[in-house]
This record gives sequence, C-alpha cells and structure tokens, in this order.
Amino acid sequence: MSKAVRPVDDGIALLSVHDVCLAYEDDFIALYDQIREFGIDDFTVLVTPFHGMKLAKRIDRGMMFVEFLKSLGLELSLHGYYHQSKSGDMDEFRGLTTDRIRSRILSGFSLLQRTFGKKPLGFIPPSWSGPKKIADICTELGLRYCVLGNHIHNLRTSGSFTTTGSLISEGQGSLRVGDVMVEMEIGGPLQVALHPRDYRHEQPFEILTDLKDRLNYRFVSYADFIKSKM
Repeated sequence: MSKAVRPVDDGIALLSVHDVCLAYEDDFIALYDQIREFGIDDFTVLVTPFHGMKLAKRIDRGMMFVEFLKSLGLELSLHGYYHQSKSGDMDEFRGLTTDRIRSRILSGFSLLQRTFGKKPLGFIPPSWSGPKKIADICTELGLRYCVLGNHIHNLRTSGSFTTTGSLISEGQGSLRVGDVMVEMEIGGPLQVALHPRDYRHEQPFEILTDLKDRLNYRFVSYADFIKSKM
C-alpha cells in the first residue's frame, strides 16, 4: 500500500462541526439551519457520544435528535468519547496509555454504531490532537480515515493528505485566523471547525463568507474528499 503524503487541493476547505451531542442539540439545529441558508450542503458532523461523562446526555438517550441527524444525509464521524482528558481539559487523549486510548475509541465507535445503525466513517480527536498510534487503532476498527493535526490519514491506502492550516472556533464564536491568513489569501487548503454555539455570533460566518465569495473556496466533508481521491 502507498504511504505517500500529498497536499489537499488548493481552494478546498474541509469543513466540520465539532462537539455534536445531546447537550448541544438545540444549538446544533440552529447552526445547521444557518449553514444551509449560507449555501453549504457538504460538511462533516462530528459526534461526541458521551460528552462530559453525563449519562443523561449520552447520545443514545436522545433518539429524536439521532433521527434528525440521520435525516440530514451528512457524514457522521466520531469525535472522541468524553471530550475530556483526565485533568478535565479538552485534549482527551493526553497522558493516556495505548490501552486506554483504544478503549475510549472503541467505546465511542460501538456506541455510535449501535445508536445510528452504521459505522462512523472517520475519527477526529478533540482539537485534532492525539498520538500517532490513534491511526493504527482506527485502522483496526475499519474506519475510512482519521485526522491528526494537519494530516488526514486515508486508512484504506495508508497514504495521507495535508492541509496548510486550520481555523477553529473553540465554541466561543470566533474563528482563530492568526498564522493562516496568508494561506487563506493564496488559496491554501484548510481545515475549518465550527461548534454548535457559533450560530450566536457573526464572526465565524463573516470568515466563511470571505472564504466562499471572495477567495472562491469550496467546502467539502472529510469523507467526500477522501472518496474523491480513491
């Protein structure tokens, strides 16, 4: 199998909504409506099945929300399990042994498969952060891809694609532009992450408008991008 590393095509923004869970059900629905009104119909929905370790908010406790997510026809992929590390920060896999990492990913994978009736297509850890061994664990589970930092690993071919930068809102209503401003201006490939509560703020959509209308970016889900390269 090829292990080549290739750049994602210029002018592509891999768009995802992070932290989709029962705790943010209403927020996600409002954000989804905004995204569709904006004219974007292809993005990745990243589900955190047991967000914050709150049993009442575990994804299988909200089947109406599950049915809504299934009805959208969008890519559903796995985004951590609890979304919290041992110390309570958002880097869930920091400091965990390989066995603990495998256990959490498997638990999340199994819960999503049981709840949605099909496997998640990919895995993206919180903040795109985690050890390289995550790719091997995801391969064992038969996932199509996983993302670590700026590397999108195609687990069917052992190759990978890279982006030049990331825009992430962190759920606070502001996409961090910072060092990727130059890459945006020249059309470099990006990852863009929204969070459910971003619908309350103007700045994320101002950035999306600039990417779409002035810079001619095309928004694509991770799974559809990978599929286009098979």
